[in-house]
Amino acid sequence: MVQVVVGVGHCGTKIVDEIYENKEMFELTYPIALNSEAQELMQLHNLKEDKWVGITGNGELVSTKGSIFGKTFGKKENFIFRNEVRGGFGNDPERAEEVINKNKDYFKNCLDAIFPGDKINYAYIFLGLGSGTGAGVSPEIAKYLKNRYPTTKVIAVGVMPGKSEGGRRAYAARYGMEQIAEFADSFILVDNERIFKEKNIELAYTKYNKFVANFFYHQIGGIFKHKIDPSKYSAWSGKVVDNADLLTATMFKTGNKRYVSAISSEPIIVAPKLRYILDKLKLGGLAGANIPTSDGMKKYFEDAVSHLTVTVEDLKNVEKGFCNLVIPDKLANKEIQDKVIRDKLAEICKTEYHFGASLTKGYVMYLNLCLTMNVENVGRLHEIYEMADKFKP
Repeated sequence: MVQVVVGVGHCGTKIVDEIYENKEMFELTYPIALNSEAQELMQLHNLKEDKWVGITGNGELVSTKGSIFGKTFGKKENFIFRNEVRGGFGNDPERAEEVINKNKDYFKNCLDAIFPGDKINYAYIFLGLGSGTGAGVSPEIAKYLKNRYPTTKVIAVGVMPGKSEGGRRAYAARYGMEQIAEFADSFILVDNERIFKEKNIELAYTKYNKFVANFFYHQIGGIFKHKIDPSKYSAWSGKVVDNADLLTATMFKTGNKRYVSAISSEPIIVAPKLRYILDKLKLGGLAGANIPTSDGMKKYFEDAVSHLTVTVEDLKNVEKGFCNLVIPDKLANKEIQDKVIRDKLAEICKTEYHFGASLTKGYVMYLNLCLTMNVENVGRLHEIYEMADKFKP
């Protein structure tokens, strides 16, 4: 299984950086952080410079690790990288696309050197839809991947700007969505409007990025890292869900209809914090864990719905669903009241749902939820399009 995880622009690279807080992800996937601002790449905590790709205002791709992009920037010459990769595209995705299209062959050759091997099964592209780099460069990367690896499944994860971010960003968001839609198999949305009422917005951004990253860590890497056979645990008789299930539940195009999805990752508290610490120290802290009752699991499901990355105004508009219970293997022999979740999915999903579990060596149980809706029924998309219509570039 070959998976690449690409962060594009400030927002996209921040989320991907949070995913790789879990170091085991480096063993399982191939990360790339692409940005038009070197300073923002240097602020990443987990993706070091060998994973960075800078794009200049002239469309050149430059790296700190060698000369594969036509320039040599060693560790002792990072100041050159900083001077070359700065300025961005001024929240103008059309300018980014224009620059790349002027150098199509060069751009393709650079990406040939960046992406690994002859096959990629899944490509996750994280982008800020309100930025010039995210909305302008990401569609070109998605197009390249589809041309080079025709069987690759491209999952786009786009962060929508909040209302207060203005018409320019709304225009960029609409442009980016329309461009990448041609190449994405799945389109998952994250709405910044969900956190704009927070008093400390910087702290809210950090928490929100971690929230999104946690869902994808378990989905992209956790399943493949631990590979625990659920048949060894008599209490669990459900299905194990994987990337194929997530892709089916979030498929962007069906006939002439278009769909987008929202995600949530809800921790399920089964023990006081001290017990988690004791368990990490191999002192049996989870031995006395309290698995939620049926009513408790229903409440966790409702909380997950309320924390989705895009507000669902009416659950009657949900077409498809996906739910993965992330269960520590230490709890797998306990009776888990999963039927209530299955019933809720069956109740709200019009066409299909995918429900199951993945067992991990971790310490926390999560309810990872994804709901999919027709684009016509997502109010925030209508707001962004209306703001974009009023903006005059």
